[in-house]
Amino acid sequence: MTLFKQISITIAGLLMLMFVGSFAISLHNSRTYLIEQLGSHAQDAATSLGLSVSPHFASGDLVTAGSIIDAMFDRGYYRSLTVTATDGSVLFERKNEIRFDRVPAWFVRLFELTTPVGTATVMSGWNQVATVAIDSNPGYAYLELWRTAMASFSWLLASTFVGIGLALVTVRAIMRPLKAVEAQADAICRREFPSEEKLPKTRELRSVVAAMNRMVQKVKQMLEEQMGLTERMREQAFQDPVTGLGNRRYFDSQLIHLTEDEAEPFHGALILVELNDFKSFNDAQGFEAGDQLLQAAATRLLNLAEDEETLVTRLGGANFGILKPAPDSDTVASFCQQLLTSLGEMESAGLTSQRNIAHVGAAMRIAGQSSGEWLATTDQALRDAQSSGPNTAQIQRTQVAGSRGARDWKRFLQTVLHEGRIELHAQPVFKPHQAAPEYQELLLRIPDDNGELLPAGAFIPMIERHTLMPAFDQLVVEHLFRKLGEFSEDVRFAINLHAHSIRDTAFTHWLETLLGGRPDAPRLTFEIAEFGALGDLPALTAFVEQINRTGAGVALDRVGRSFTAFGYLANLKLRYLKVDGSYIREIQQRNDNQLFVQSLADIAHGLDLTIYAESVEDETSWRLLEALGIDGGQGFHLGRPRPLES
Repeated sequence: MTLFKQISITIAGLLMLMFVGSFAISLHNSRTYLIEQLGSHAQDAATSLGLSVSPHFASGDLVTAGSIIDAMFDRGYYRSLTVTATDGSVLFERKNEIRFDRVPAWFVRLFELTTPVGTATVMSGWNQVATVAIDSNPGYAYLELWRTAMASFSWLLASTFVGIGLALVTVRAIMRPLKAVEAQADAICRREFPSEEKLPKTRELRSVVAAMNRMVQKVKQMLEEQMGLTERMREQAFQDPVTGLGNRRYFDSQLIHLTEDEAEPFHGALILVELNDFKSFNDAQGFEAGDQLLQAAATRLLNLAEDEETLVTRLGGANFGILKPAPDSDTVASFCQQLLTSLGEMESAGLTSQRNIAHVGAAMRIAGQSSGEWLATTDQALRDAQSSGPNTAQIQRTQVAGSRGARDWKRFLQTVLHEGRIELHAQPVFKPHQAAPEYQELLLRIPDDNGELLPAGAFIPMIERHTLMPAFDQLVVEHLFRKLGEFSEDVRFAINLHAHSIRDTAFTHWLETLLGGRPDAPRLTFEIAEFGALGDLPALTAFVEQINRTGAGVALDRVGRSFTAFGYLANLKLRYLKVDGSYIREIQQRNDNQLFVQSLADIAHGLDLTIYAESVEDETSWRLLEALGIDGGQGFHLGRPRPLES
């Protein structure tokens, strides 16, 4: 086959592939948007109708209620409207025929539009007397989807065939400039979306390059839209709209995950903060002033968090929840006093006139304690603080086994570094229907003075406090390299690095030098927690570029714990993502978690990234994750951590 034909076929195939992908993504996004609109339309109508007929139900005037129902049903575009009494009897029922006169039947069958039912409660005083259920009519939505599909299809198809025609006519004269187009296509596969700024002088070639630029921007735009949709869905489900902190649902999922994580048990405290008499402040000053007070309190709590792993959330009202890694209750007591001092400064800042601003309750986690027990203990500590006087904190001072003072910790950790006294455990990560692990994640363990192994949660906070993270990360890498030759060449490893380490130029230079020229470097991946790494995105980007040059790779784990927009993923050459375990635990019962995980998997695959899940603890979750598009997983169901052995 001649080079002319080969290039012509390649260009035609590439353009057709982009056409199919762009059309499919456009149609999918339009369908998703219309389904959301149908649901919103039905829910708004149900809520409005429920409020409108409640007074008439309360007075027993069902005739007027029926007139209101008829008026709304005739004015709206609904499939059905039903009002059901609490005993199950149907009081009112209206239905409309669904018609698809201008939409082909095959299109309706192929692209089914589910119509969510909006529901609302009809009240009589404090009593529920009936339920309103409204189902939007999908006929108009199908027509709109059909029009959008035809317009997108025509435009994309025309653009594609124009590009193919131009390529066939001018390909012999544009062999050299075509390399730029080829490089552009390759860049898309590398999760880059460059535009060719320097257009060739040849008119035909200029058209091809311009069309390619438009196509690149279109694909980039669709990917950005998908990211934006996932971010908005996460914000609505897990983020407090006033403060920007995680909400109660997010807090509960994190609390359950941390208490049930056997591989890396949480060592630290649960802290509850409550602003005093916030309701009276709201009533007196107004909701705007109340929101400003909450935002100021949230900012102060975040500023005192100190490390990236401290989780600050708003539980509702004027209540905040903090999960803080800490070695002992003395550290927590000092932190709580700092919280009270910082919150007390809101009076002098003019945000509030009362002096009794807040109370704090805290409790260290006891091994084996459930999330409910831990929360109850902390709540009791908060109540004790409220009964003790203004601006007080109450700490449940249970000591963690083997706890030591700050100076003892520093001496202990420096001795560990000097003697290299660490152990590495490995936990496998599997892909579905795969017998051998995809790779093994290394977990750091330190023997204490009695020879018992301390999990990472017991010593990481003190390593951070004494700025020893880069030294410990270096020790882990060196320890692995001493053992790496004992393993077969197909065994791959993931090493956790702390965010502090990738910001340390001396450490990153040492690591790049160590890996440079080593044939076994591609077997290594360095995992960094998303919520810490994104605190300095330029440093993360530079580190990824450094490691990629050596043949090793970088990945992000605990993805989803922070509320950072996902746009950064397109600019990082990562090896894979790992979803935070809080979204995986009890995923069978949490539809919002399922939707988020599936959307995140779609984004990852759109960027040609592999995506794994943490905390896979049962077969049901494992199969569900596979159905949601997750490429692999890690957890006790798949394999427990074991000492690193060849």
